[in-house]
Amino acid sequence: MFYGRIKLADLIPPVAEAFLKDQITIGHALLIAKLPASQQQEAFAAAFRGMWTSEGNSQVLIPVRELAVWIESNILLQLASAPFDKQDDKLVPEAGSCANCPKRTGFNKLLFADVRKDSCMLCGIWATASLFCWLAAAPPTA
Repeated sequence: MFYGRIKLADLIPPVAEAFLKDQITIGHALLIAKLPASQQQEAFAAAFRGMWTSEGNSQVLIPVRELAVWIESNILLQLASAPFDKQDDKLVPEAGSCANCPKRTGFNKLLFADVRKDSCMLCGIWATASLFCWLAAAPPTA
C-alpha cells in the first residue's frame, strides 16, 4: 500500500489540486496516479458524471470501483487479445517484449494488484505491433 501512495507524487497538477481540495478521494487519486501523465487528465475527467439537481447541471464524483472499470475498459489494453507475440523482443526493438515491460500491469503486482487482467498501459508497442501485424497480413494495393 505504501508503494501506491508514493505514486501520488506523480499526479499531474490539476489532479493533485483536486485531491488536495477533497474533490476526489484517495481511491480515485491512487487509480489515476498509476497512469502515465498523458492519460491522467482523461481519467480525471471520467471520474465525474453530469447530473441534474435542483441547482442545475452539476458534476458528481463516480464511485472508485466504477472509475477502475472505466480505466480498464478505456485506457488499458488487455494483452490476451494482442494480435502479436508478446514474447518477441524484435517486434519493436527499442521497446522489447511485453513480457519484460514495466508498463504492463502484470509486471508490477504491487502497483497493479487491483487490475484483474494483464494489460498494456499503451506504451506504444501495442499500436506499433498491431499496425505491423495488420500491414503484414494486408495484401498490397496497386
